[in-house]
Amino acid sequence: MFDQTSATLLGELGQILQLMAGYPWVLSLWNGLKVLFCLFVLIFFTEWVSGGNIRRYWTRNFRTDMMYGIFYYGGIYNLLIYVPLAAAITLLLPPWKFRLLDYVPGPVGFVVYWLLADAAGYWIHRWYHHNPILWEFHKVHHAQTELTFVTSFRNHFVEQLVSNVVLFIPLMVLGLPLWYWAPAYVVQLGFESVQHSDLKWRYGRLYRILVSPVFHAIHHSPDRARHDSNYGKILSVWDYLFATMSLGERPAQYGLAGVDMPVSFSGTLAAPFVALWQQRRLVFARERRAAG
Repeated sequence: MFDQTSATLLGELGQILQLMAGYPWVLSLWNGLKVLFCLFVLIFFTEWVSGGNIRRYWTRNFRTDMMYGIFYYGGIYNLLIYVPLAAAITLLLPPWKFRLLDYVPGPVGFVVYWLLADAAGYWIHRWYHHNPILWEFHKVHHAQTELTFVTSFRNHFVEQLVSNVVLFIPLMVLGLPLWYWAPAYVVQLGFESVQHSDLKWRYGRLYRILVSPVFHAIHHSPDRARHDSNYGKILSVWDYLFATMSLGERPAQYGLAGVDMPVSFSGTLAAPFVALWQQRRLVFARERRAAG
C-alpha cells in the first residue's frame, strides 16, 4: 500500500515537473543555471591551476552572490521588474523609430553601440559613487569581502533598475538590432566574471585599454580613495581619459571599512532601505532640535 502510494505521488510529481519545464521562465532559469555552472567550472579551474584562493567558494558570501546570479541571469528580475517596466515605458513614450544604427553597416553599428554602452556604463558607475542615495544601494556590491566570478551579479535591484531606465531611452533612439544583444551580453558577462576572479592577470600592454582582474580589484579596495576610481566596465581607457584611474597591485583585502553589511541575500536587499531610513530619522531629529 505504501509503495503504491509512493509510486503514485512520484508519478504525479513527474507530471508536474514536466509541465513546469514547458514554461519560458522555468526554461530561462534552467539555462541561467547551466551558464553559471559552466562559468564556475572554467574560472574555478583557471584559478586553481594559477594558485588562486578557491576556499572562498565554500563561504556564505559566495552563496549570497550565487543567489544574485540566479536572480538576474535566471530571469527572475526580468520577469518581476524589467519586463513590466520596459512595457510601461514603451506604452507611455512615443514610439521613437529613429533607428540610427540602421544607417551604418552591421559590424560598424555593433562597435558604435558597444562603445556608447560602455561609456554610459562608466558614467553611471561614477554617479553611483558620488550620489549619496545611490551609493547606499551600490554598497551592496562593494561590501563583498570575498570576490568571486559571480560577484559581478551582486547588484541591488534598485541599482539595476536605475541603470535600465537610464539606458532604455538611448537604446530606443538607436534602434538596437536584435542580433546585437547576444554577442554584447556574452562579452560583458565574460569580462565582468573574470574581473571579479582571483586571477593576477593584467593583460600586459592592454592594461590601459581593457579592465583586467588586477585593475578592477583595486576598485574593490576598502580604501575610499582607491575604490572611488577604476570605474570602467570593459574598457579601462575611460579612466585614463578622465583621470580616474588608480594604479598598483591587487589589494590584500576587499570590502568597505566601517560598513556592517548583512551577509544574507535578503539582508543585503533590505540594508540600503534601513540605512536611508536611519539617515532620514537623524536629519529629522536635527531639524526638530534646531526648530525647538
